[in-house]
Amino acid sequence: MPRTRIPCRGDSPVRPFCVPAPVLLWIVLLFLTGLLAISILPLTDPLVRIAEASAFTAPGDGEHDAEDDAEDDAEDAEFEDAEARADVALLEAVNLFNSRPRQAQRPGRGGGRGAGGGGGQNRSAEEMIFESEEKLLEVVDSHAGTRASREALFWIAECQRELREFETAREGYESAISADPDGPNGATAHLGLALCRLELGDPEGAIPILVRIEEEFGDSPRIADAFYHHGAALRELERYQEAAQIWDRLLVSYAASEPATRAGRERDTLRPVRERLAEWIPLYEAAKEKLENTPKRERAAQLDEVGKILDKIGGARAPQTEQFLSQIIQKEGGDLRAKAVGPLLEAGGPRAAQLLVQKLDTFDEPTLSALLKGLERRHLEKTRLSVFVEFLHSGGKPALQLAAIDCFGRVGSAEAVDALIATIPEAENRDNLSTTSKRAVDRVGRQLRRLRDEKAIETLGKVVEKRHEAQLRRVVAADSLGFTRRRSAFESLRAGLFDPSSAVAAASVRSLGRLKAEEFAAEIGRLLIERRRDLEFLRDAAQALGRFDPTPAEEQLLVISVTPDVPLRTLVIRTLGKIRTETSLDRIIEALTDTAWQVRSAALEATAGWGRARVVDALIALLEREQGALRPAIIARLITLLGVDKGPDPRFWREYWEFARKDFDENAALAEGEAGEGAAERRTFVRKADPDAVRSPSYFGVEIISRRLAFIIDVSGSMSAEVSVPSDDGSSKTMRRIDLAREELIHAIDALAPGTFFNLVKFDQTPVSMEKKLQKLTKSSATKAKKFAGGLQPAGGTNIYDSLAMVLEAGDVDTIYLLSDGEPSAGTYTDPTRILEEIARLNEASQVTIHTIALGFDSGFMRQLAEQNRGSYVVAGR
Repeated sequence: MPRTRIPCRGDSPVRPFCVPAPVLLWIVLLFLTGLLAISILPLTDPLVRIAEASAFTAPGDGEHDAEDDAEDDAEDAEFEDAEARADVALLEAVNLFNSRPRQAQRPGRGGGRGAGGGGGQNRSAEEMIFESEEKLLEVVDSHAGTRASREALFWIAECQRELREFETAREGYESAISADPDGPNGATAHLGLALCRLELGDPEGAIPILVRIEEEFGDSPRIADAFYHHGAALRELERYQEAAQIWDRLLVSYAASEPATRAGRERDTLRPVRERLAEWIPLYEAAKEKLENTPKRERAAQLDEVGKILDKIGGARAPQTEQFLSQIIQKEGGDLRAKAVGPLLEAGGPRAAQLLVQKLDTFDEPTLSALLKGLERRHLEKTRLSVFVEFLHSGGKPALQLAAIDCFGRVGSAEAVDALIATIPEAENRDNLSTTSKRAVDRVGRQLRRLRDEKAIETLGKVVEKRHEAQLRRVVAADSLGFTRRRSAFESLRAGLFDPSSAVAAASVRSLGRLKAEEFAAEIGRLLIERRRDLEFLRDAAQALGRFDPTPAEEQLLVISVTPDVPLRTLVIRTLGKIRTETSLDRIIEALTDTAWQVRSAALEATAGWGRARVVDALIALLEREQGALRPAIIARLITLLGVDKGPDPRFWREYWEFARKDFDENAALAEGEAGEGAAERRTFVRKADPDAVRSPSYFGVEIISRRLAFIIDVSGSMSAEVSVPSDDGSSKTMRRIDLAREELIHAIDALAPGTFFNLVKFDQTPVSMEKKLQKLTKSSATKAKKFAGGLQPAGGTNIYDSLAMVLEAGDVDTIYLLSDGEPSAGTYTDPTRILEEIARLNEASQVTIHTIALGFDSGFMRQLAEQNRGSYVVAGR
């Protein structure tokens, strides 16, 4: 709410006067009455609404009050549960955004190049922002109408500003402010909007927004930032005296704040640019001369000092600044020119870009990369994007190619889409591409997913419809449309459904699923029969139908649910679990007796929310038969349905059920779905003081129940680092990560139960398995496994995706234990979000439980991997 400032009268004289006692008493009584009225005012509005509602209650409705109250309570509980789930999803995305690596801001700039993805931000930070943005978009899509979905709009704009997409971010902040004017991020959203206007060269438009923060959000911690940027905006308008007054107020009122420190440090910049350059240019010349005489081993540090001075110069947007930096571009070469490119783009606009384009042929790779990272839409008003197309195809220089892909993605126009699509090789699929080409294709897909321009999305849709276009390009286009959140993509995707290419049709149905295009459910259902020989399409269609209400396709799903293909059968049973009909429930109960454990696992999940006596019968019968990893899940489901815990022995459940069956109320049975159920809670690993004394098999504290399992162990170079691990006797031990992994693995092998089938996989850049398939536990196989574990040595990168995919695609396992000490850095996919998507796709049919152990760090990615795959998440050591 707006805060109203109370004006002060200073030392104005006050004339004394007297009030008779009776009058004074009446004044006091009236004052107290007013306070009471104000205090109950928030309560009266709901009371009035209740009274008004009761006034329209029909005669005879009173007998239903208890039933109505129960329904209201259920609706309230459902609403609160939805809000809680949305809050958890939002918190996860925000925590990821806030945990990204940061760089210092450029002097005098609110959203400076050091704070954004386009101007030198390291790749890991940029990928984390991408991932956070996608999670936030999912909050908006999946939790519409919740408080969290409104707040997510603000955080999406924050992501876009960090990635220097200032025009898009400006629109995002405006939407966030409109959707949630009194939200918790009101002051920060206004500040972000003002910073976008500053970056877009509109200080006049930024100032009223900053003034509003100062006047209406006086208790916000961001008011000091507002004062700082207000002064900076006035400085850009050459209103130096006013800027000095604003900063003086900042230095007096918020002296201990970081913005006040910055203002004090930059106080001398409140003067004409000509005067500032007269001081800074000699500093640059001196630093440059020192650089020329610096030994090679110390050159990098001195070059950074030169860069800091150039950054300071570039922060002052003015013709004189642009002219000086342009001279460096024209006269200098190598490292100095590369350092000047970013500041020139910061200081200048289209004219600066034109100058740089004229020099393209003389630029080395670092200078070209700096140019591509710094280019924004505002620079390209007079420059054709086509002059940069050649860099999209510089596969021999991967860093330059990725910078060009990101540049075209930031532009996001129809022209940029055409150029990005042309970057994708003319191939049927990505299987035979080089690692560099695969990475480029993934980066193109990442940028295409972020399109919001309607013309650009229309262009992407046309690629899907062009049957003469290379299949891989059409697949990437169809997949990308699923992330655009635009209904305008529907028709192109519908055309893709009927495409002769199985891959294009599958990508199209996947995207319709992501877009939750429920109106296509019946049409997709018919295609299940028409394309019944197209196994790839059938699997993706079953998954897509599971993303929304698949009831219109129930008949066709039941038909193909008896397919001999186990993965498809699994997916169909999972999707039938979304249909609340007795016919689908009958098929789900039947699937609990399926010969494939993956189908039984899917059927077990599909019984969620069904409070039927025949479900209890089927679950107890399943518990009597099942010996593997499904047993804990069966017991958890029975506890949910019956409200008691009879332990792991099915006899006790059978005895209890025979007694309790007659009183079992199907309408009142507890439906599963309490908030937080199924989420992987973070556990902290504590080493046993005497590991040999432990009887039950476990791995990093996660109990081993499965009889068909695989251990996947990270042996990347970082595993040579040390980690401190607490013990249950209160002590702690510091050791190499690889040694801890090796010890725990050997202890787990020693404790495995007879009859267990297992395999070991180690990975750095590539995964290597001990055997091609699972091995039965014998004295010989245990000895071989311990020898394999003993030979683990750290080297190379972190290829998580290919390691998991290799085990999942090999089949047979029902449980995986994945240990890693770092985020993905090698393999087919390195983007955590993409890995989660692909593993979810692979594992939806496999139904493998994936437990994750993050060694030496807390990983949101590893936590999600466990959550999405029914596993436990453990953090081992510091």
